[in-house]
Amino acid sequence: LSSVAPEADYTRVITDLNRVKAVKLSMNGKEFVVRTELRGDAYLAFKAVGARPPQRVLQL
Repeated sequence: LSSVAPEADYTRVITDLNRVKAVKLSMNGKEFVVRTELRGDAYLAFKAVGARPPQRVLQL
């Protein structure tokens, strides 16, 4: 994280990342995974590893 956001606090980033939840839903015979919004500094965890955050809604 220090190269991505030098001012970032590891504990806060991990705490914010742990707040992200996902739930599987079925609607009209289709299945989806829906995640909560990224809050605080959770996005920095993805940025640090060069990954994009998962989509908010993903059809399976």
